[in-house]
Amino acid sequence: MIDFRYHIVSLVAVFLALAVGVTLGAGLLGGALSTDLASSDTGSSRAQSTTDRQVEQFQAGFADGVAPALLEDRLAGQGVAVFVLPGADGATVRGVSEDVVAAGGKVTAQVSVTSKLVDPSGRQFAEGVADQSLSGVEGVSADGESYDRVGTALARAYLVDADAPVAVDESATTIASAFTESGLATAEKAPAQRGTLAVVVAGDPDGSGTGDVVAAVAGGLDAASKGVVVAGTPASARGDGAVAGIRGGDDAAAVSTVDTAETAAGAAVTVLALREQSDGSAGQYGAVDATDGAMPGATGS
Repeated sequence: MIDFRYHIVSLVAVFLALAVGVTLGAGLLGGALSTDLASSDTGSSRAQSTTDRQVEQFQAGFADGVAPALLEDRLAGQGVAVFVLPGADGATVRGVSEDVVAAGGKVTAQVSVTSKLVDPSGRQFAEGVADQSLSGVEGVSADGESYDRVGTALARAYLVDADAPVAVDESATTIASAFTESGLATAEKAPAQRGTLAVVVAGDPDGSGTGDVVAAVAGGLDAASKGVVVAGTPASARGDGAVAGIRGGDDAAAVSTVDTAETAAGAAVTVLALREQSDGSAGQYGAVDATDGAMPGATGS
């Protein structure tokens, strides 16, 4: 028979074995295993990051390679005013501007819009500046909602509904000065001409509800020019983003949008959308809820 003392010895042996196993697992062996797994995960993450960068470089290289032929003379004779919203990336602004020039167009002005203008809480102030600056200006209708009038005023300062840019006149200078002095918007340098088209460059939404404001301003810009494209990031096509504001509002039939403007391909699509605007059409392009696909048709002279 196996006596009680044998049971005790057996149980002690089992507990000792368990204790040794736990100690090894949590100590030397466990640490080594965790290190190996962590190293494996880190290696996989680094490999994926490298692959992602390589894909991005390929996409950018491809877009840069095809853009010259795709954009050639698309904006010949056109002037484009670039409106930069708060939070817009400088590299995106440069990319779009460079493609405008590559397409034969001219950047007539680069206007930085401040958060003071697009903040819904400042509606009455922005409306007052617009109405006062438009007072007495011939040939301009100040009808419509408040932010439509803000767009109309900015259009009178920097844009014209014509086949080619025109020289800046006294009224345009006065309106531009009113927006600068009120802290709503300012040009990088005093423009010599008013452009025929506008591109509004947006960044990610900040949750302050600016999407509808931007849509109304863009509508005012569009009504007093040959056309407007609102170009932003994929995030700008969601929530209260600027692109989402256009797509979800009444101006989607008139104002075009691009939600991949931070990429080389998106900058080129923005220019193609400007060309489409100059021809009297509009579309919603990009990767997020873009009802008209990746880009407008590249045919036509």
